Amino acid sequence: MNREIIDLPCGLFGPLVSDWVFNVRGRSANDSVTGNGQVVYGNAGRWEATLDLSGFGRKRQLAWAAIRARMRGRVNLMRVCVCDRWRPKYSELGLSAADIALIRGDGIPHSDDAMFSDGGGYSYAPTVTTDTAYAAGVGSITVDATSINGALTAGQWFSYDDWPYQVTGVEGDMDETTYYFEPDLRRALPADSEIIVGEATGIFAFQTDMEGRMPRELGKHGNTQIQLVEWTNRPIE
Repeated sequence: MNREIIDLPCGLFGPLVSDWVFNVRGRSANDSVTGNGQVVYGNAGRWEATLDLSGFGRKRQLAWAAIRARMRGRVNLMRVCVCDRWRPKYSELGLSAADIALIRGDGIPHSDDAMFSDGGGYSYAPTVTTDTAYAAGVGSITVDATSINGALTAGQWFSYDDWPYQVTGVEGDMDETTYYFEPDLRRALPADSEIIVGEATGIFAFQTDMEGRMPRELGKHGNTQIQLVEWTNRPIE
C-alpha cells in the first residue's frame, strides 16, 4: 500500500502544545521464580505524541479539516515538526537582526536577492553537517557546530531524514562538538549529511481512525487533541 505523507504546517498552526515521549515498548514476562518482575524489550521503540490543537478560528479549522480528510484515518501519514517552545532562538543561532527580519517576513531570497514568483523566499532550517559516516545503532555524533553558534543543548531536538532525536548531553568545543542523544540512530548517517536542528521533524500515523475530530460549533473556536505514533517500519532506501 502506498501511503501519502502529508505535511502539518507549523507556520499555519503555530507552536503546538505537545507531549513527546519515546515508548521503548517493553512487555511484561511475568515474575521470575525468585519473585522479581521481568520485562522484555525489543528494538522497535517509537516516539509517541499528543498534539493539542486549540483556539482554531475559521481559517485554521478549514485547513485542519482538509488535512484530516486526506489522512483517511490510519491509511496515510503526517510529517510533524516537534515545535519545541525551548528550541534554539534565532539570536542564539548567531543570526543578525536583519536576517531574523527576513526569516520572519517573506523568507530568504535567492543569492541575487530575487524572490520566487509568488513573492516569497526560502524558509529557514538551521543545520549542521557531519564530517564522517555513522552506523545505525550509535548514540553520539561529532560535528562542527559553528554554523549554529553551538546553540543546541541537552533536552533539545534534531532530526535527519524525518527521524527525530533528543539531545541528552553535549561535550567538546564548538568546532568539534559531540552530541549524545536518544534513541540510538535508527538508520545509518552518511558523511556530509545535513542534520536539522531545533525544528526537528518526524513521520507519524494517527493512533486511531477517529483522531482529530473538531466539531464546528457556533460562536466557539475549534479544539481537538490528536494522538500520534511514529512510523518506524518505513522502507530502507
